[in-house]
Amino acid sequence: MKKIIVKTGYGYYRDQQGHIVSKAVLPTGEHPLADDLDYIEVLNEEAIDLINIYADPAEITRQQNEQKIQSEIRQAAIDSLKSKGELPQNYV
Repeated sequence: MKKIIVKTGYGYYRDQQGHIVSKAVLPTGEHPLADDLDYIEVLNEEAIDLINIYADPAEITRQQNEQKIQSEIRQAAIDSLKSKGELPQNYV
């Protein structure tokens, strides 16, 4: 574990692939940092607001597919319950 010195209180963490994995708002002073991360300090809150956190395209696709599946499961359940008379026909 390495140590960092925070001066402005604003920064972000970057992994070994160079992806920004998290923003940080920390009190000034010394803080521990995992060996597989780098801490990059920025000047102020406005600067940290401009930082975009990396999103893995494969993970985004997986989440979108999961949402599609859940939506289909929900609709199938609603349709089944309507056909059994357990839900009103106008249920959305």
